[in-house]
Amino acid sequence: MSSLKKTLSLEETLSSIRETGLFSDLTLCCQSKNFAIHRCIVCLQSEYFKKALTGDFKEASSRIINLDDDPFIVEKIVQYLYGANYDDDSSPSEGRNNIPSESGNDIASGSRNPAEINAQVYIAADRYAIPDLKTLAIRKLESYLEKDWQSGEFISVLEIAYDWGGLEAPGLRGLLMRFVCQHLSGLRAQKDFLAVLKNYQEFSYDCSTMMMEKVLELEGYGY
Repeated sequence: MSSLKKTLSLEETLSSIRETGLFSDLTLCCQSKNFAIHRCIVCLQSEYFKKALTGDFKEASSRIINLDDDPFIVEKIVQYLYGANYDDDSSPSEGRNNIPSESGNDIASGSRNPAEINAQVYIAADRYAIPDLKTLAIRKLESYLEKDWQSGEFISVLEIAYDWGGLEAPGLRGLLMRFVCQHLSGLRAQKDFLAVLKNYQEFSYDCSTMMMEKVLELEGYGY
């Protein structure tokens, strides 16, 4: 029982310092929002931020990092760093310690669905070298696509994935190719899917590779 109480107390403490910004020693400046956070929380989970704050960079002394990223997705990252999870809905969290920038704008989520949010979180986690967050984002995306398949949302995720370079299989693209294979009969009849196939050379290559592997499997060869 005492162990359970300690765990809950730690969760509550981390949630509190994230929401209030108490004792924060690092600011993430992201378009319309600034996030007051703690180096000891961030650097232990992200090699990107660790290097930026321990090397001969201006961020190490200023303790301010400017991010050219979507503040809505950055909020999801901060949420994960303090709680090992994040909400994959399109509603910005309430009560968060976001310091308004001079513009004073709120975090805008647009009309994103959970599939798009999880794909964007994965890409951001890849960019900022947070491997456990990548794993969680993939798991959330896979679960959502399996439970609530909608081809329009899936095609949007394809565009998100192939707009971002440097993602390796079996990561985000590997997962998406598996769903392409499962739902190809329905996808190939949609103009938007054919447009992605035409406009993204790497996606066309991945589809061709997948098809060759399937043919070889049917012929009994395999790779």
